[in-house]
Amino acid sequence: MLKRNSSRLLLIALVLLFLPACVDRCDSQEGLPELEVYGELGAPLSHISDADRDDFDRGREVMEHRFVESEGLGPQFNAESCVSCHQRPAIGGGGPRYRNFYLVRQVLPTGAQVDIFESIVLPLYSTQRQWPMPVPAAADIVVQRNAPPMFGTGLLEAIPDENILSNEDPADENGDGISGRANSLEDGIGRLGFKSQSATLEGFNRGALINQMGITSNSVESLTYAGHTTVVQHISNALIPKVYAQAAAGNRAMTDTDGFPDPEISDADLSALLTFNRFLGVPRAKGNLTSAESQRGAAIFESIGCKACHVKTQCSQEYCFDPYSDLLLHNMGEELADGIQMGEAEGDEFRTQPLWGVAWSAPFLHDGRADTLDEAIRWHGGEAGVSKDSYLNLSEDEKDDLLRFLESL
Repeated sequence: MLKRNSSRLLLIALVLLFLPACVDRCDSQEGLPELEVYGELGAPLSHISDADRDDFDRGREVMEHRFVESEGLGPQFNAESCVSCHQRPAIGGGGPRYRNFYLVRQVLPTGAQVDIFESIVLPLYSTQRQWPMPVPAAADIVVQRNAPPMFGTGLLEAIPDENILSNEDPADENGDGISGRANSLEDGIGRLGFKSQSATLEGFNRGALINQMGITSNSVESLTYAGHTTVVQHISNALIPKVYAQAAAGNRAMTDTDGFPDPEISDADLSALLTFNRFLGVPRAKGNLTSAESQRGAAIFESIGCKACHVKTQCSQEYCFDPYSDLLLHNMGEELADGIQMGEAEGDEFRTQPLWGVAWSAPFLHDGRADTLDEAIRWHGGEAGVSKDSYLNLSEDEKDDLLRFLESL
């Protein structure tokens, strides 16, 4: 585990002292209203203003826009539009397995990881018509990532850091076998991405634009997305800047070498794209949460310990909602480990994936290896091993009830 600094330890201590862990909802937030997050596929949250809806619709156009070389696509890229990867079951969702992309890292003798390219995202194509780009010979780690769904990400961004920290238990002091911990970044507590490697939508989106399409951008400092996730580490007495995959330096103007003027996406288009992300709702569930099967499944979900990580309720300053995630990092065992470190996330640690809209989110897990929810559960290990074993010991009817519950979220 990477060592955390003393200021963060002090913050955690204060949080634990004054803010009890939020398993269902923090006592201090009992008066906050529940927010309706569910709607039609690809639709925005219902509570937004007409002006925000206009910006959301403009952001949808940016999502669908297919960049070309004269607009700055490349010089290296994986996709030509955001919707290329975020397409299932509708715009803003996840991606089919054939849209998986690669991460590459080189491991130094000291154990530190360095990027082969400017980012650990491996571009497979280039505007120089290299199809595909070669994997660097020095790469020790080559792994896949499946595009994550964007449902409700604006709400996850709005959760105060202290709420996420309140569920930390890195030393497993309560003895339940769960030792979740936050990914502490320079711009806040991580909550976006499979390793909670980004704290803000701006960082996540600007990272995807440059990593996946080679589209440069300036930060939108006037919005609430300002932040930065580039860090500098001392390795062999040298300063090596690192940009986490899917996370970018929020306050740093980006440039590339394709010969087209930077930034390659306008501030207005970037702002609209962020608005789309911020207000994208969660697709209405396929199942019925009030059915007898789902109710039985909910009880099983709790009894086998799933709720220890898939914490039901989170709250912003204004609303409460039910993503079913603590947004913390957990050791998921050797079979899921990919060796990739991001911030304080180790190679076997992953963020608890939110379960809202999960019935629409196949394939599952960080690399899309699971076609079904049953398969995804069976891949769980590490801290989730006991719950996985309990699931395997259920009767077939009990397993079906649990799956019906998940499909109703």
